[in-house]
Amino acid sequence: MTDRHHAEARLEAALAAAGLEDSRPALRARLKLLRQRDEQAFEEAVRRYEQEVLPALATSGAPLDVWLEYARALGELSGSGDFVAIDATGRASSWEPPYSPGTLVLHLPDDHTVPALPAAVPLEPTAAQQAASGLLVEGRLG
Repeated sequence: MTDRHHAEARLEAALAAAGLEDSRPALRARLKLLRQRDEQAFEEAVRRYEQEVLPALATSGAPLDVWLEYARALGELSGSGDFVAIDATGRASSWEPPYSPGTLVLHLPDDHTVPALPAAVPLEPTAAQQAASGLLVEGRLG
């Protein structure tokens, strides 16, 4: 197994163990947005992934936290904002490692033309988390 495959397998296992959706498609979409809007930021995101994130995913005792820190960095490369954890009741606070099971984690950009970035989405979100995600990520009310 190559280092890349080993790192990705560890991430997949960490996401599954934490009961989270695979957030890689959301991060890939953000990379596409960066490629369109800011080539330098895109190149920085790719460099960071290749040189820092993959090796850390392969060796870290907390691959999920490594991934969430990359999601935070990717969010910030697309614009400043807040990286928040939304608990089961819908209460938001600034996210800091380690990841707490059942928590929804989002990057909320200050620029409202940039969509929120879902970094950690529980497979079974609470009604409060569904409402928060619907509003902040999908832009829908109710």
